[in-house]
Amino acid sequence: MRKLGQAWRLQNARHYIKLLAVMSALLLMGLATATVLSADRNTVSKAGELRGYPAGVDIFYKGAMVCINAAGFVVPAADTAGYTSVIGVVEKTVDNSGGSAGDLTVQIRANRHFLFVATGTLVQGNVGETMYVVDDQTFNAGQQVNAIVAGVCTELVSTTAGYISIEIPAGSAGDGVTTTELALQGRNESGSDFEPGDILVVDHYDETTDRMVLVLADADTIGLAAVHLWTTRVTLATATNGTFHKTYRETGQNTNASTEGDAVFLSTTPGNWTETSARNTDPNGVAVSVGRVAVVSASVGEVEINLEVGGLEQIGTNEIQDSGVTTAKIAAAAVTPAKMEEGSVVFVDVQLTNANVLALATGVGIQIVAAPAANKALVFKGIHIVSDAAAGAWTEPSAPDDLVVQYADGVDVSGSIEAGALVAASVNVREYGPVLTEVIPDVAAALHLFNTGGNWGGGNAANTMSLRIWYAVVDTIAFT
Repeated sequence: MRKLGQAWRLQNARHYIKLLAVMSALLLMGLATATVLSADRNTVSKAGELRGYPAGVDIFYKGAMVCINAAGFVVPAADTAGYTSVIGVVEKTVDNSGGSAGDLTVQIRANRHFLFVATGTLVQGNVGETMYVVDDQTFNAGQQVNAIVAGVCTELVSTTAGYISIEIPAGSAGDGVTTTELALQGRNESGSDFEPGDILVVDHYDETTDRMVLVLADADTIGLAAVHLWTTRVTLATATNGTFHKTYRETGQNTNASTEGDAVFLSTTPGNWTETSARNTDPNGVAVSVGRVAVVSASVGEVEINLEVGGLEQIGTNEIQDSGVTTAKIAAAAVTPAKMEEGSVVFVDVQLTNANVLALATGVGIQIVAAPAANKALVFKGIHIVSDAAAGAWTEPSAPDDLVVQYADGVDVSGSIEAGALVAASVNVREYGPVLTEVIPDVAAALHLFNTGGNWGGGNAANTMSLRIWYAVVDTIAFT
């Protein structure tokens, strides 16, 4: 019995705590007083997402409902003409009342069920119905003067309070540090004004102003990816910061050549759209959809620019073919000895016979690296010599007979290579580098090994001299 009594008391205590929670919530709600916030508000919410939006010139109190105004900036919710439906609730107080529109960013939470005050009498039958904005903390089941939607009633708390579902508008996911799909804080540095409806693309980021810099997009050179395109809703002078959007209704247009719903495309004229797809004039052209014709007229036509749902409409067969992988392209990209040689230090191996060695003082000696192409030069880097005279020693004449690497015209590119060790009856190894003084490369000239004195004597038919020559091929004309 004692255990049963404890369980009964515990159950009653839980019901009492729940009742206190509901009563506290109602007290916090102000019991249906429709007053504009003047301080932070503890707004109860359920599950959702957080996004940043450029702030209008106002104070945004924590817990307030917000809309987007006609200029594209977030504002405290109100029954004001030109405002969008409520997009969410302020996460943290932001005061932009002393700044300019877009100076600050407001963090907005949405995709949740929020508890707000209801004016009038809220009844169970209102659950599932659209609610309308009275002010930034109050809604009503009936349409107000401008019918600004607050959300959908999802739960009745009392006749003066209820949860409303506030969702982020479709396509408003953020895509940058100071960006959402609804708006981008950017800058015009083009040298001329941007006009409402101009189609733009981000060109670069400006560190000084902390803004993306936009330029007019066109179908010839830039802006072929619609996800990167933006438009203006107001005139923006050059060297000025502003807000750019994904959508805009352009009025006063000549759309007489189209029917309602037809796509319009990014034009080759910078910043413009055209009713003519590239595929209409060029079967292999590229077309980018940037909107749809909304009203057909020769003078008062309207076009709904929508850069969130546009994109690449067509790639012609030539473009696909040109970008395809072919045997010729693979061959052109392949690494070849000639490509490896160009600009890199490479080597070539040459073996001289006994007869070659005995003739090194004749004419211009023996060619050891072939001449490069026109407007190219060989730059000598070093030589490795293995002299094998074990079968029979070579003999030096009385005149100086050291070896040297030189261009075909006789300009030395190596230091003097001492002959004494190379003629001995054994296998001798020597390595030499380039001359230390300035050398002007000869154009399209071969490298030779030359004996500076008379030809050697002696030797044996089995003797060899093995050479490894390091060199690079360089341009002798200005780079392009």
